[in-house]
Amino acid sequence: MQKQAINTATNNWWVLVAIGIFAFMSNLDASIVNIAIPVMGRQLNIPLNQAEWVVSLYLIFMCALLLFFGRLGDMYGKVRIFRIGTGVFILGSF
Repeated sequence: MQKQAINTATNNWWVLVAIGIFAFMSNLDASIVNIAIPVMGRQLNIPLNQAEWVVSLYLIFMCALLLFFGRLGDMYGKVRIFRIGTGVFILGSF
């Protein structure tokens, strides 16, 4: 009984670490988009107010994907969708 309690506590810490890392990475992704806006605006010869639409569209797209993948998680299992999403996210980050 004691060993199962230790394994459960260890698993809870791994879950917390994984969620923390992915929360950090998603914020980092959004920050990178914001940092790149002035450079993209200069290179594409467009005003900054038009280049800021990139951030708005990025956030709208991410919100739409949350709904879609939440539904997939309900249908096929949240852990499976999280693992697949993790793999895709890591490959995309590289």
